[in-house]
Amino acid sequence: MERQPKTDKILGMYWNSNNDVLEFQFRFHKIPREVIDCKRPPTKRELLGLVMAIYDPFGLLANVTITTKLILQATWKQPIDWDDPLPCELESRWIIWWKAFQDIKHFAVPRCISPIYTTAESLELHVFVDASDTAYAAVRMKKAQEVNVAFIAGKTRCAPKRESTVPRLELQAAVLGSRLKTLVEECLDRTVNDVTFWSDSKMVLRWIRSRKRDFKQFVASRISEVLSVTSSSQWRWIPSAINVADEATKLEASPKCQTDSRWIQGPDFLYDNDNTWPMEPENLYSNPCASEEHNKKIVLIIHNSDIIDITKYSSFIKLQRVVAWVLRFVNNLKSRLYTVVGLLSLTDKCPIVNKELVSCALWVS
Repeated sequence: MERQPKTDKILGMYWNSNNDVLEFQFRFHKIPREVIDCKRPPTKRELLGLVMAIYDPFGLLANVTITTKLILQATWKQPIDWDDPLPCELESRWIIWWKAFQDIKHFAVPRCISPIYTTAESLELHVFVDASDTAYAAVRMKKAQEVNVAFIAGKTRCAPKRESTVPRLELQAAVLGSRLKTLVEECLDRTVNDVTFWSDSKMVLRWIRSRKRDFKQFVASRISEVLSVTSSSQWRWIPSAINVADEATKLEASPKCQTDSRWIQGPDFLYDNDNTWPMEPENLYSNPCASEEHNKKIVLIIHNSDIIDITKYSSFIKLQRVVAWVLRFVNNLKSRLYTVVGLLSLTDKCPIVNKELVSCALWVS
């Protein structure tokens, strides 16, 4: 996978100074040659070493390397030790991916974001998210009548081993997208004029725009994180067919590393005027979010009989003191600033206590 033109290694990336492009060169020195030549399947340990050897800080290959991450995750779902070879099913997926990955030697992207980056009149950041968890960030630049779109960064994560609902996975992707937005804004040396988030999940958009905020803990905590760095007005709906983040979730048997792919060039609609961008469907709010809302239960207890049965007391003084103790307990619960303590007394030295006895006498009568 080594290339002939002059390249310089800069911060882990390979820069072809002749064409001013970034390239990828992987040697995999610690991977046995028979694995490289597909003469035998890799072991679980070798597969992990190969995945970790692919250095891609910007996520330019995120839509390609996600396949190996999923294969590695699948090994943890089966009784496979570190030095055991991949089973037949995973081996076939590995061979197809590995042969397609050889085209990486033809893959290159411009080092400069855009020729009009420094002189553009406006700078827009568009973040696309999709389930399982994928976030894609692109910058849209405008200068007079010229519009340029450039890939900035991409992040992918495997869905957790524990099964989860699709809306929750979409919400996880929204969290990843909000974090990626913060990272990109910190790295750019220009102020971003506008930020737009795109998701094809109607449920996630309803959660973000909901005013009730009475969701279960999983949803509530992630909605809170998303809204801490974004606003609900920045989130828009997009069909799955044109969601560029879908490139890393709808996996192909043999992914292609192409410079002119949608992953690198950005979606086509960003090159058009914003009045032609995808419009939200009318039924966006038709389905409720009840499955993730707290179920409030109100219990009403009606007690028909008296709390204190006065027929059980033959002495009026004893009944009066029992009622006084109960009333004092209730009053102390209601008033936290001033509580009555001490013994009950019928003397004039304790006017508050005398008031209690008078109240209980009225209650008994």
